[in-house]
Amino acid sequence: MKKSLEAGQEEMRIGQEEMKKRMEKGQDQMRVHFETQVERIKEYVNTCIGKIKKDVQSVKREINEVKSEDQATWRRDCVILRKDQSILCQVQTSHILDRQSNP
Repeated sequence: MKKSLEAGQEEMRIGQEEMKKRMEKGQDQMRVHFETQVERIKEYVNTCIGKIKKDVQSVKREINEVKSEDQATWRRDCVILRKDQSILCQVQTSHILDRQSNP
């Protein structure tokens, strides 16, 4: 009876070890799967970040182009304004001189 009990305990121990090995194997498989998924997610995120960086650079270029255009327009408008002021000043001076000579 003692041998039978010891044999049963041995079978139980072996069964527990097999179960433990299967659980560890399952955990390893889950870990590998998880790590693979994490790597895929990282690659996807990095791809998205790369696209966002390109978009940001594109927007920065567009902003700089608009700034350049605005500065050119502003300079052109200033030149036109100066010319208009100069013409106005000449007209006013001419008008004043006409009034002085023809009271």
